[in-house]
Amino acid sequence: MSKNIIYVAKCIDLATGKLTESSKIGIAQSDADKRIRSLNSTKQPFKVELEAAWSFEKSSLSAEVVEAAIHALLEPDRINGEWFRDSEQELADRVGKAVLKLGGTPIGDDNPELKEMNRRQKASKKLMESVMEPLRERLLQIGINWDYLTSSIGIDSGIGRLRVRITQNRGLYIRRRYSKFSAELLKLKTGLDWRDGERDGRVMCRGVDPDQLVTFLETTKDWLKNLPSPENSLHDLQKLKLDT
Repeated sequence: MSKNIIYVAKCIDLATGKLTESSKIGIAQSDADKRIRSLNSTKQPFKVELEAAWSFEKSSLSAEVVEAAIHALLEPDRINGEWFRDSEQELADRVGKAVLKLGGTPIGDDNPELKEMNRRQKASKKLMESVMEPLRERLLQIGINWDYLTSSIGIDSGIGRLRVRITQNRGLYIRRRYSKFSAELLKLKTGLDWRDGERDGRVMCRGVDPDQLVTFLETTKDWLKNLPSPENSLHDLQKLKLDT
């Protein structure tokens, strides 16, 4: 029997009772809950709880094909096998955007938590498409690759991989982890209100409109190519030329 369900499961540390920073993206034949019970049947220091599931029974794509594609897109976040980093507990929403776009159908609506998550995923997908689809051609023209994997869209930019989230007021929230460019430099060179994050060398910028996003991507598209060697100073970084 083919496996036609994709699921996301969160992991809870039994010693602390807290969520870990990893979640599992897997497939099941016909009952995701049964698969979770199977995962919890062995003695281990954590338990797994189903967070969301989608059926591909009526889709032209198989769950196996979609799972492989999602795993490939999330490769930078892979810990081991089907386990991926999920420090901000947003992986289910991220995967949900992809599977809905690829024809998956939310299941588990008898569970109030899953029903609410599926509602949010559909609403976020609709909002994301309304804002980002008009930008598709403009982004392609400047050689920017992006995907609909997340509640934040993934964009390969001139300062590295960005997460761009659409807020309810249709503004854009941009985040970059482990940035080689400080918020100070980004603010100085782009005029946007970049801020340093609290951890992981993150930089972020709120309240960006779509036109500002495209201008930012155009402005910075060659920054990594022109990045000075590590031993050079911040002063050297500030000499980066802008293609405006």
